[in-house]
Amino acid sequence: MEERKRVEKDIEKLKKAIRKAKELFGEKESIKWAENYLKDGEYYLEKGELFTAFGCVNYGYGLVDSLFIENKVKESLIKEGL
Repeated sequence: MEERKRVEKDIEKLKKAIRKAKELFGEKESIKWAENYLKDGEYYLEKGELFTAFGCVNYGYGLVDSLFIENKVKESLIKEGL
């Protein structure tokens, strides 16, 4: 997969994960940080800095994913592509 497309795909995955996390857990500090990393990733994608964008987005996803794991819902969310 071409790098830009990969970052765009990961951005969409993070957006979906953030929506689901808010639905399950409400407003959590780690979700707010994930949103910040999402914004950073979008900014760097726009600037063409794909490596930095990829890092930001995946770091943000890790924050949200840790909530899913900690709250023992990760297994059920794998079917949803999260």
